Amino acid sequence: MLMIRTFHIRILIRCVVVISSFQVVAAAKANETAGIGNNRAGYSLLGLGYEKTSFSEGGDFDFVSSGQLYSADVVGDYSSGNFAQRSLAYVAIDEKWGFYIGSGSTLSSIKNEERWEGSITHDSGVVVLKDIWLQTNTMTLSRGELSVLVSKRVQGKKSLLLGARYNSFSFKRYGFIFSDYISEDNQPDGEVSEESTAFLVQGGVEYNDFFTTKIAGWKMQVQLVLGFVLYNHVMNTAEDVASESFNETLNGFDVKAIFNFGYQFGEHFLLAGAVDAHYQSYNSISKTVTSSDGSRVLVNIPKSEFGYVQPSINVLWSF
Repeated sequence: MLMIRTFHIRILIRCVVVISSFQVVAAAKANETAGIGNNRAGYSLLGLGYEKTSFSEGGDFDFVSSGQLYSADVVGDYSSGNFAQRSLAYVAIDEKWGFYIGSGSTLSSIKNEERWEGSITHDSGVVVLKDIWLQTNTMTLSRGELSVLVSKRVQGKKSLLLGARYNSFSFKRYGFIFSDYISEDNQPDGEVSEESTAFLVQGGVEYNDFFTTKIAGWKMQVQLVLGFVLYNHVMNTAEDVASESFNETLNGFDVKAIFNFGYQFGEHFLLAGAVDAHYQSYNSISKTVTSSDGSRVLVNIPKSEFGYVQPSINVLWSF
Protein backbone atom coordinates (compact mmCIF):
# COMPACT_ATOMS: atom_id res chain seq x y z
CA MET A 1 0.00 0.00 0.00
CA LEU A 2 2.85 2.37 0.86
CA MET A 3 4.54 1.69 -2.50
CA ILE A 4 1.25 2.39 -4.36
CA ARG A 5 0.76 5.67 -2.49
CA THR A 6 4.35 6.68 -3.18
CA PHE A 7 3.87 5.88 -6.87
CA HIS A 8 0.68 7.98 -6.96
CA ILE A 9 2.43 10.89 -5.28
CA ARG A 10 5.27 10.74 -7.81
CA ILE A 11 2.76 10.76 -10.68
CA LEU A 12 0.93 13.73 -9.08
CA ILE A 13 4.19 15.67 -8.66
CA ARG A 14 5.08 15.01 -12.31
CA CYS A 15 1.65 16.21 -13.45
CA VAL A 16 2.00 19.37 -11.41
CA VAL A 17 5.45 19.99 -12.90
CA VAL A 18 4.14 19.42 -16.43
CA ILE A 19 1.10 21.68 -15.88
CA SER A 20 3.26 24.41 -14.32
CA SER A 21 5.72 24.21 -17.21
CA PHE A 22 2.86 24.48 -19.69
CA GLN A 23 1.50 27.54 -17.83
CA VAL A 24 4.93 29.22 -17.89
CA VAL A 25 5.29 28.57 -21.63
CA ALA A 26 1.74 29.80 -22.30
CA ALA A 27 2.30 32.94 -20.22
CA ALA A 28 5.55 33.64 -22.02
CA LYS A 29 3.84 33.16 -25.38
CA ALA A 30 0.99 35.49 -24.34
CA ASN A 31 3.45 38.12 -23.17
CA GLU A 32 5.32 37.83 -26.47
CA THR A 33 2.07 38.34 -28.37
CA ALA A 34 0.56 41.12 -26.26
CA GLY A 35 3.70 42.75 -24.91
CA ILE A 36 4.69 42.45 -21.26
CA GLY A 37 2.80 45.31 -19.65
CA ASN A 38 2.79 47.11 -23.02
CA ASN A 39 6.54 47.60 -22.75
CA ARG A 40 8.15 49.34 -25.72
CA ALA A 41 11.61 48.41 -26.93
CA GLY A 42 14.07 51.12 -27.87
CA TYR A 43 14.18 52.03 -31.54
CA SER A 44 15.59 54.44 -34.13
CA LEU A 45 13.84 56.31 -36.95
CA LEU A 46 14.98 57.95 -40.15
CA GLY A 47 12.49 59.79 -42.36
CA LEU A 48 12.38 61.77 -45.59
CA GLY A 49 9.49 64.06 -46.51
CA TYR A 50 8.32 67.06 -48.46
CA GLU A 51 6.93 69.92 -46.43
CA LYS A 52 4.74 72.87 -47.29
CA THR A 53 6.08 75.88 -45.40
CA SER A 54 4.42 79.22 -44.66
CA PHE A 55 5.84 82.32 -42.99
CA SER A 56 4.38 85.73 -42.24
CA GLU A 57 5.44 88.72 -40.22
CA GLY A 58 4.20 92.23 -39.66
CA GLY A 59 2.48 94.50 -37.23
CA ASP A 60 1.16 97.97 -36.51
CA PHE A 61 3.15 101.19 -36.30
CA ASP A 62 2.27 104.86 -36.07
CA PHE A 63 3.63 107.69 -38.22
CA VAL A 64 2.98 111.39 -38.78
CA SER A 65 2.26 112.89 -42.21
CA SER A 66 1.38 116.56 -42.81
CA GLY A 67 0.85 117.02 -39.08
CA GLN A 68 -1.67 114.15 -38.93
CA LEU A 69 -1.24 110.90 -36.98
CA TYR A 70 -1.78 107.64 -38.88
CA SER A 71 -1.52 103.94 -38.09
CA ALA A 72 -0.22 101.38 -40.60
CA ASP A 73 -0.99 97.66 -40.47
CA VAL A 74 1.59 95.80 -42.61
CA VAL A 75 1.86 92.06 -43.30
CA GLY A 76 4.25 90.05 -45.47
CA ASP A 77 3.40 86.50 -46.60
CA TYR A 78 5.63 83.76 -47.99
CA SER A 79 5.10 80.07 -48.76
CA SER A 80 7.15 77.34 -50.43
CA GLY A 81 7.76 73.61 -50.62
CA ASN A 82 10.95 71.90 -49.51
CA PHE A 83 12.41 68.44 -48.91
CA ALA A 84 13.10 67.72 -45.25
CA GLN A 85 14.55 65.00 -43.03
CA ARG A 86 13.70 63.81 -39.56
CA SER A 87 15.59 61.43 -37.30
CA LEU A 88 14.80 60.10 -33.86
CA ALA A 89 15.93 57.62 -31.22
CA TYR A 90 13.80 56.24 -28.39
CA VAL A 91 15.69 54.87 -25.39
CA ALA A 92 13.71 52.60 -23.03
CA ILE A 93 14.82 52.91 -19.40
CA ASP A 94 12.31 50.50 -17.83
CA GLU A 95 8.67 49.45 -18.32
CA LYS A 96 7.39 52.99 -17.60
CA TRP A 97 10.16 55.43 -18.40
CA GLY A 98 12.06 56.31 -21.56
CA PHE A 99 13.16 59.32 -23.57
CA TYR A 100 13.26 60.59 -27.16
CA ILE A 101 16.08 62.48 -28.86
CA GLY A 102 15.02 63.84 -32.24
CA SER A 103 16.02 66.30 -34.94
CA GLY A 104 14.57 67.67 -38.14
CA SER A 105 15.53 70.17 -40.83
CA THR A 106 14.94 71.30 -44.37
CA LEU A 107 17.45 69.95 -46.88
CA SER A 108 17.70 73.11 -48.97
CA SER A 109 16.48 76.69 -49.23
CA ILE A 110 13.77 77.13 -51.86
CA LYS A 111 13.23 80.64 -53.18
CA ASN A 112 9.80 82.10 -53.74
CA GLU A 113 8.08 85.48 -53.80
CA GLU A 114 7.14 87.29 -50.60
CA ARG A 115 4.38 89.88 -50.92
CA TRP A 116 3.75 92.76 -48.52
CA GLU A 117 0.40 94.49 -48.17
CA GLY A 118 -0.99 97.00 -45.69
CA SER A 119 -3.75 99.33 -44.62
CA ILE A 120 -3.48 102.89 -43.33
CA THR A 121 -5.92 104.32 -40.80
CA HIS A 122 -6.23 107.95 -39.64
CA ASP A 123 -6.14 108.69 -35.93
CA SER A 124 -9.89 109.41 -36.13
CA GLY A 125 -10.53 105.79 -37.15
CA VAL A 126 -11.17 106.48 -40.83
CA VAL A 127 -9.51 103.92 -43.12
CA VAL A 128 -7.50 105.91 -45.67
CA LEU A 129 -6.06 103.00 -47.67
CA LYS A 130 -7.01 99.33 -47.43
CA ASP A 131 -5.06 96.24 -48.53
CA ILE A 132 -2.65 98.13 -50.77
CA TRP A 133 0.43 96.50 -52.31
CA LEU A 134 3.61 97.81 -50.74
CA GLN A 135 6.48 95.56 -51.73
CA THR A 136 7.49 92.24 -53.26
CA ASN A 137 10.83 90.48 -52.96
CA THR A 138 12.44 87.10 -53.41
CA MET A 139 12.86 85.10 -50.21
CA THR A 140 14.52 81.84 -49.17
CA LEU A 141 13.89 80.14 -45.83
CA SER A 142 15.32 77.14 -43.96
CA ARG A 143 14.63 75.72 -40.54
CA GLY A 144 15.89 73.14 -38.05
CA GLU A 145 15.14 71.71 -34.62
CA LEU A 146 16.59 69.50 -31.89
CA SER A 147 14.28 67.99 -29.27
CA VAL A 148 14.51 65.94 -26.06
CA LEU A 149 11.37 64.45 -24.53
CA VAL A 150 11.09 62.28 -21.42
CA SER A 151 8.24 59.76 -21.69
CA LYS A 152 6.31 58.24 -18.75
CA ARG A 153 3.75 55.55 -19.51
CA VAL A 154 0.55 56.24 -17.58
CA GLN A 155 -1.91 53.70 -19.00
CA GLY A 156 -1.48 50.97 -21.60
CA LYS A 157 0.28 52.54 -24.56
CA LYS A 158 -0.49 56.11 -23.49
CA SER A 159 2.29 58.34 -22.14
CA LEU A 160 2.94 61.82 -20.83
CA LEU A 161 5.82 63.80 -22.36
CA LEU A 162 8.01 66.55 -20.92
CA GLY A 163 11.21 68.07 -22.25
CA ALA A 164 12.94 70.87 -24.14
CA ARG A 165 13.48 71.90 -27.75
CA TYR A 166 15.81 74.14 -29.76
CA ASN A 167 14.20 75.79 -32.82
CA SER A 168 15.99 77.75 -35.52
CA PHE A 169 14.97 79.33 -38.78
CA SER A 170 16.70 81.75 -41.10
CA PHE A 171 15.74 83.64 -44.23
CA LYS A 172 17.17 85.94 -46.89
CA ARG A 173 15.35 88.71 -48.80
CA TYR A 174 16.59 90.24 -52.05
CA GLY A 175 15.29 91.45 -55.42
CA PHE A 176 13.10 94.16 -53.87
CA ILE A 177 10.37 95.87 -55.86
CA PHE A 178 8.66 98.78 -54.10
CA SER A 179 5.42 100.64 -54.60
CA ASP A 180 5.21 104.43 -54.55
CA TYR A 181 4.06 104.25 -50.92
CA ILE A 182 7.55 103.17 -49.75
CA SER A 183 9.95 106.09 -49.47
CA GLU A 184 13.59 105.73 -50.53
CA ASP A 185 14.69 106.07 -46.91
CA ASN A 186 12.80 102.84 -46.06
CA GLN A 187 14.11 100.83 -49.02
CA PRO A 188 16.84 98.32 -48.12
CA ASP A 189 19.88 98.18 -50.36
CA GLY A 190 21.00 94.70 -51.44
CA GLU A 191 20.28 91.57 -49.42
CA VAL A 192 18.73 91.39 -45.95
CA SER A 193 18.97 88.22 -43.87
CA GLU A 194 17.76 87.18 -40.44
CA GLU A 195 18.51 84.30 -38.09
CA SER A 196 16.23 83.40 -35.19
CA THR A 197 16.86 80.79 -32.50
CA ALA A 198 14.65 79.85 -29.58
CA PHE A 199 14.80 77.55 -26.57
CA LEU A 200 11.48 76.10 -25.47
CA VAL A 201 10.09 73.96 -22.69
CA GLN A 202 7.56 71.46 -24.02
CA GLY A 203 5.03 68.94 -22.80
CA GLY A 204 2.37 66.73 -24.30
CA VAL A 205 0.67 63.36 -24.63
CA GLU A 206 1.27 60.33 -26.82
CA TYR A 207 -0.20 57.01 -27.94
CA ASN A 208 2.48 54.66 -29.30
CA ASP A 209 2.50 50.91 -29.94
CA PHE A 210 5.70 50.74 -32.00
CA PHE A 211 7.78 47.68 -31.01
CA THR A 212 5.59 46.73 -28.04
CA THR A 213 5.53 43.15 -29.39
CA LYS A 214 7.72 40.93 -31.55
CA ILE A 215 4.79 39.99 -33.77
CA ALA A 216 4.23 41.50 -37.22
CA GLY A 217 1.25 43.83 -37.60
CA TRP A 218 -0.04 47.35 -38.09
CA LYS A 219 1.23 49.96 -35.61
CA MET A 220 0.41 53.58 -34.83
CA GLN A 221 1.85 56.62 -33.06
CA VAL A 222 -0.04 59.84 -32.28
CA GLN A 223 1.77 62.69 -30.50
CA LEU A 224 0.66 66.19 -29.51
CA VAL A 225 3.17 68.62 -27.93
CA LEU A 226 2.80 72.23 -26.78
CA GLY A 227 5.92 74.39 -26.35
CA PHE A 228 6.57 77.77 -24.68
CA VAL A 229 9.49 80.01 -25.64
CA LEU A 230 11.86 80.61 -22.74
CA TYR A 231 14.43 82.59 -24.73
CA ASN A 232 14.45 84.01 -28.27
CA HIS A 233 17.54 85.43 -30.02
CA VAL A 234 17.38 87.29 -33.36
CA MET A 235 20.13 88.67 -35.62
CA ASN A 236 19.24 90.85 -38.63
CA THR A 237 21.56 92.31 -41.29
CA ALA A 238 19.47 95.40 -42.11
CA GLU A 239 21.77 98.43 -42.31
CA ASP A 240 20.75 100.12 -39.05
CA VAL A 241 20.80 96.92 -36.94
CA ALA A 242 23.52 94.79 -38.54
CA SER A 243 25.67 94.86 -35.41
CA GLU A 244 22.76 94.43 -33.00
CA SER A 245 21.20 91.33 -31.47
CA PHE A 246 17.63 91.20 -30.22
CA ASN A 247 16.79 89.02 -27.22
CA GLU A 248 13.54 88.33 -25.43
CA THR A 249 12.20 85.88 -22.84
CA LEU A 250 8.76 84.25 -22.69
CA ASN A 251 8.25 85.39 -26.26
CA GLY A 252 5.81 82.97 -27.86
CA PHE A 253 4.61 79.38 -28.23
CA ASP A 254 4.36 76.53 -30.69
CA VAL A 255 2.31 73.38 -31.28
CA LYS A 256 3.48 70.11 -32.87
CA ALA A 257 1.38 67.12 -33.91
CA ILE A 258 2.57 63.83 -35.40
CA PHE A 259 0.55 60.95 -36.84
CA ASN A 260 2.67 57.92 -37.75
CA PHE A 261 1.13 54.69 -39.11
CA GLY A 262 2.89 51.66 -40.50
CA TYR A 263 3.56 47.93 -40.58
CA GLN A 264 5.98 46.14 -38.28
CA PHE A 265 7.89 43.30 -40.01
CA GLY A 266 8.59 40.99 -37.11
CA GLU A 267 10.79 41.95 -34.19
CA HIS A 268 13.23 44.45 -35.69
CA PHE A 269 11.84 46.51 -38.59
CA LEU A 270 8.90 48.84 -39.24
CA LEU A 271 7.97 50.96 -42.28
CA ALA A 272 5.58 53.87 -41.70
CA GLY A 273 4.04 56.90 -43.34
CA ALA A 274 3.71 60.04 -41.23
CA VAL A 275 2.23 63.51 -41.24
CA ASP A 276 4.07 66.07 -39.10
CA ALA A 277 2.43 69.48 -38.52
CA HIS A 278 4.00 72.45 -36.72
CA TYR A 279 2.87 76.00 -35.93
CA GLN A 280 4.84 78.65 -34.04
CA SER A 281 4.10 82.26 -33.10
CA TYR A 282 6.80 84.65 -31.83
CA ASN A 283 5.97 88.10 -30.47
CA SER A 284 7.66 91.28 -31.65
CA ILE A 285 10.93 92.46 -30.09
CA SER A 286 11.78 96.16 -29.73
CA LYS A 287 15.14 97.78 -29.00
CA THR A 288 16.61 101.28 -29.18
CA VAL A 289 19.74 101.29 -31.35
CA THR A 290 22.20 103.81 -32.81
CA SER A 291 21.53 104.37 -36.52
CA SER A 292 24.14 105.01 -39.21
CA ASP A 293 23.81 108.80 -38.77
CA GLY A 294 24.42 108.55 -35.00
CA SER A 295 20.83 109.12 -33.88
CA ARG A 296 19.02 106.80 -31.46
CA VAL A 297 16.01 105.05 -33.02
CA LEU A 298 13.53 102.43 -31.83
CA VAL A 299 13.75 99.31 -34.01
CA ASN A 300 11.08 96.65 -34.00
CA ILE A 301 11.51 93.00 -35.04
CA PRO A 302 7.92 92.24 -36.13
CA LYS A 303 5.71 89.50 -34.79
CA SER A 304 6.13 86.36 -36.89
CA GLU A 305 4.18 83.18 -37.57
CA PHE A 306 5.75 80.08 -39.06
CA GLY A 307 4.35 76.66 -39.85
CA TYR A 308 4.66 73.57 -41.99
CA VAL A 309 2.86 70.34 -42.88
CA GLN A 310 5.19 67.48 -43.80
CA PRO A 311 4.16 64.05 -45.14
CA SER A 312 7.08 61.63 -44.89
CA ILE A 313 8.19 58.01 -45.25
CA ASN A 314 9.93 56.62 -42.16
CA VAL A 315 12.10 53.56 -41.64
CA LEU A 316 12.33 52.29 -38.04
CA TRP A 317 14.48 49.57 -36.54
CA SER A 318 14.90 48.06 -33.06
CA PHE A 319 17.83 45.92 -31.84
